[in-house]
Amino acid sequence: HIQPPVMLSLRNTFRNKSRLGFTLVTLSIAGAMFMAVFSSYSTLQKQIADLTRYIGFDAALSLPGGVNRYTAEREAMRIPGVSHAEGWSLDTGFLVHADGSESDRIELVGLPENPLTIQPRLVAGRWLLPTDTTQIVINEDLQTKEPQIDVGDVVNIKINGLERSLEVVGLVSKHQSGSRIYLNQDQLSKYTGRANLADTIHVLVSTDGLASKSEQVRIGRELEQRFKDANLSDSTSQSRSELVTSLSDAFNILIVILLIVATILTVIGGLGLAGAMGLNVLERTREIGVLRAVGASHYSVRQVVVVEGIVVALISWLVSVLISYPTGNALAVALVRTTLRTEATFVYSFTGIFIWLLIVVLIGVIASLTPAQQAARLTVREVLSYE
Repeated sequence: HIQPPVMLSLRNTFRNKSRLGFTLVTLSIAGAMFMAVFSSYSTLQKQIADLTRYIGFDAALSLPGGVNRYTAEREAMRIPGVSHAEGWSLDTGFLVHADGSESDRIELVGLPENPLTIQPRLVAGRWLLPTDTTQIVINEDLQTKEPQIDVGDVVNIKINGLERSLEVVGLVSKHQSGSRIYLNQDQLSKYTGRANLADTIHVLVSTDGLASKSEQVRIGRELEQRFKDANLSDSTSQSRSELVTSLSDAFNILIVILLIVATILTVIGGLGLAGAMGLNVLERTREIGVLRAVGASHYSVRQVVVVEGIVVALISWLVSVLISYPTGNALAVALVRTTLRTEATFVYSFTGIFIWLLIVVLIGVIASLTPAQQAARLTVREVLSYE
């Protein structure tokens, strides 16, 4: 038995460019979309990881109108299982520009000393120190709207009707909540005249890590009920897991839809490849007969057709890889803007490349099996009688 000239056979395969062109385009688009979906998912996970740095609690409860911080923390600590509670102060302010105009409303967050329910990702500068009195940290959302502000600048912020000159000492990553300024709680209380008032209470089951989803939900319900019984708040509590789920649900639905579209394109491409390989076998009946006549085995003939299918699939994979980065970037940015209403930091997923490689090789093999079997069954007598 001899090994047939595979490369010569491949050259004949690509003679019909229109037939294989459709297959290549379909599989390439399917692959690019498949890899783009993986990259979009990786981008979402990074985006959510950044956002959850600012909701590092197991459960939280809003305190409309404000509650004495020490009272709120004491009540929260009475809940079985809670090991840490901290009250945050919230207010709003406006950036005063050099021409006297004012910015949109900015959320002001007064943090207690050494807060444990926030793990900011610093982009530039430093985080707040307990000794800071006129220092603030801004987020990238604010800098996006006010690009002239940078670390080291002194800005005028109107708080409670009065302008305050504050120094920007740090810049943290984007939030979903919009423009935000962080400052020490005592500093904010001084500016607003609301001493020791907390507007939200955050609790942790353990300071060593976050609790399980079920434990977060339980703590949230008990927190809500306890503050309602104490006439401190009628608000609905929020667990961290519920917030993360709400962030990702809309995105996950879109991911599933895109995967379904990619799967449909993959099936169409696979069927197209199977049809193309079947027609190639039919058109090259005499060539296959010659291979059989000079001693090619059934296995060798099948191998020729299967290798052709794999090569076509691999070419489509290479094209998919080349266009997957710009496709993934555009898709991820659009999805994050739509679902999270913020700018995306694109993360390219190399995992998607290798998974699609395995899928496309499998498609090439499966699509070629039936044509390969048909080719192997051809006898020299059938070839000679073929017209």
